[in-house]
Amino acid sequence: MTSFREIIRLDLTDISIYKGIFCLDFGARVLSKYSESLKKFSQYSLDIQCPFRFILGEKIILASYDISKRFQENLDDKMGNSVFDKLLDERISPLLPLKVIDCICNPLGDIKIIFSNDVILETFIDASLEVEHYRLADETKDFTQDLIFSKDEESFAEKSKNYVWLEAHKPRNL
Repeated sequence: MTSFREIIRLDLTDISIYKGIFCLDFGARVLSKYSESLKKFSQYSLDIQCPFRFILGEKIILASYDISKRFQENLDDKMGNSVFDKLLDERISPLLPLKVIDCICNPLGDIKIIFSNDVILETFIDASLEVEHYRLADETKDFTQDLIFSKDEESFAEKSKNYVWLEAHKPRNL
């Protein structure tokens, strides 16, 4: 079973959003066990679909709320037009790669990853139901070895779609 201990001392190399899922890539580039092409991927991927925030010092520099907020309202859902995209480019990308110093999981499943340069990532489990909140995958291992917090795999992508829609329609975002 893949463990958070495996990413300690590795570099966070890339951050992206894929189909509404927040994705973090760690470690060296490897051939994926599942890719039929010879394309290389980071060895570890942490796919998150619960609330999260990046902290630098005592300031939140990027958070899940930023994904649904548009930078320019007239561009609607155009790729690259979220506050997340802007803040990622301005605040996080210049810091990459960030070395993982420690990773702490509490009994509720919340994650705290401490990086070099005083950057911290925190996630917060936001549902009482058993849905998949995050998945840590190792591209060199079978997917049955993925670390999953909770286990309802079919709900994984569905939850992220709902989360993005809900955020976009909250009164604070209208």
